[in-house]
Amino acid sequence: MSLNVSRRRILQAAPGAAVLAGMSFGAEAATRHLVDLDGLGQTRLVKQGDISVGELVSAAINRVERLNPLVNAVLSANYEMAMKTARALDANRQTRVFEGLPFLIKDLTDVAGFETRNGSRMFRGNVAADSHVFVKALEKAGVVIIGKTTTPELGLIGTTEPLVSGLTRNPWSLDHSPGGSSGGAAAAVASGMLPVASGSDGGGSIRIPASQCGLFGLKPTMGVPVGSADTLPGGISVKGVLSRSVRDSAAMLPVYARPGSADLVTDPVDRALTIGLIVDDHFGRPPHPDVAASVEATAALLTDLGHNVEPARFRFSGEEMMDHFMSFWTREPVRLRAEAIARDLEPDAVLEPWTLGLAQLGAGRGDEEIQAAIRYLTALGNEESLFGRFDMLLSPVLSGPPIRIGEQSPLLPFEPLYEDVLGYVSYTPVANVTGVPGMSVPLFWNDAGLPIGSQFLARRGEDELLLQLAYQLEQARPWAGRWAPCSAKRLL
Repeated sequence: MSLNVSRRRILQAAPGAAVLAGMSFGAEAATRHLVDLDGLGQTRLVKQGDISVGELVSAAINRVERLNPLVNAVLSANYEMAMKTARALDANRQTRVFEGLPFLIKDLTDVAGFETRNGSRMFRGNVAADSHVFVKALEKAGVVIIGKTTTPELGLIGTTEPLVSGLTRNPWSLDHSPGGSSGGAAAAVASGMLPVASGSDGGGSIRIPASQCGLFGLKPTMGVPVGSADTLPGGISVKGVLSRSVRDSAAMLPVYARPGSADLVTDPVDRALTIGLIVDDHFGRPPHPDVAASVEATAALLTDLGHNVEPARFRFSGEEMMDHFMSFWTREPVRLRAEAIARDLEPDAVLEPWTLGLAQLGAGRGDEEIQAAIRYLTALGNEESLFGRFDMLLSPVLSGPPIRIGEQSPLLPFEPLYEDVLGYVSYTPVANVTGVPGMSVPLFWNDAGLPIGSQFLARRGEDELLLQLAYQLEQARPWAGRWAPCSAKRLL
């Protein structure tokens, strides 16, 4: 369903129609305080009876309608379905962790009844018959899905400028990219439409937009969620969320990652960690001065908090690692180009130049190359060789500050774009190919007012340790009060 659902139909479907109707005449002040609350804060109001689910969802719909024309983060929405769910929850109130929380799902993930366009013209009309296990887990926890967010074609690039839905813009600067591939989710949360939204990460796609939009983003350990049948080989792509607060991401993790076994993290780390500081990327190249200053300031903050931070480096060949990584990354473009031809479609008409360039790059890579990549990456995933004596590694998320829209457009000539993209995102893929968890923490902004995240990597299964450190950093250098110029806090 198109996002442009008529307001009259929304009002007819809403139990608290006066709430939403009044907002258009300035009465939204009654729910304006919701913007300051994270997801757990909003659902607490529901559980206390201070607000109905219908009112909570109506307020979120209003923010989406007001802000989306500016940032283009929401691809499609079904407000009537959302209000029907809200009515059902209000009629049968429960105490689930995210009871009644309005939520958006990234367009690479199936939601029953919604199109899964995968950011591509090739998938127009591809309506999902069933929801992904990740979505089912979130709905079981009480979220109310109101729509889907934009993503680049197949999630294959670190900016969100697909032909199928147009440019998604960064709320911190509308001339800049929000990152990708969870760019729509990041723009929605950073603009204050919602406090948390879903993402996925196959090469940095949660951490990259979290860094560019001043959000917290956790990429879980390989194999998340349990029961997922995601198509990327080796399980290098995982589901997750982007949030304004650490505790929302912490509370979400047990819901979708390892239901019944993942610990709920509520407290900061209580011991000193030994952390390796990596400044140069795995090609040995230094980052932009703003990025270097940010990661070094993060290291200084960690030292002030009592942690031991020492210089370190990536102990593998960047060229070799990325070559094997691309054996995985190009398989889906190769398959889709072949599928388009089999369906008598012209590849140029349904797939973007970046995707077709990756397909050409991967055309000569067969099972032998895949098996070689698996052997290499399995060995690289040996945690002692990656971490040595360090508890964690600290590095930049990206080699530079947020880029301007168009700088890495998927329509640019492939070869120079390929070099630019690999250089820009060179810090993030190692977490995917080794299966370790990683996070981007929004601790610093540059002089231009653009956020620059710091990346932390930990050993497999130590997602909770990352969250404990994130809590400590959030307390030491809070970011919740920082709002983008194009946000509900500033504009509504």
